[in-house]
Amino acid sequence: VEPFHALTIAMFWGPCVTYVNDVLVRNNPDLKATGQGSFFASFYIGRSIGYSLAGWISETVGMRFMFKSTLIAVGFLCLLVANFWRMEHNNGGPFETDLGRKRHSERDLKGLSEKNMDKKRAN
Repeated sequence: VEPFHALTIAMFWGPCVTYVNDVLVRNNPDLKATGQGSFFASFYIGRSIGYSLAGWISETVGMRFMFKSTLIAVGFLCLLVANFWRMEHNNGGPFETDLGRKRHSERDLKGLSEKNMDKKRAN
């Protein structure tokens, strides 16, 4: 079980750190340490709240309810992430990345070049 944890934590942690560095603090490079610290703090505060809440729920209502409610929460979170991903990749989204800007600029340039070609053909 432990080797799978090593893989999943690496697949989670790396993109999170990259996201904080490249997207959230892109315009303020002086805030990289603050962004990283905020991410780590929210991660561990969330874990401590989650562990406490899970213990209380399992003692109060039982393990079956705790796992069912966790499944519902994870499903909702997956839908939320999928929605943000869709917004990011289809519309440019609120957190536009360098890749998104490149894709949009290439599409705009292609559109401009087609308009220019249409103008030349009209002349």
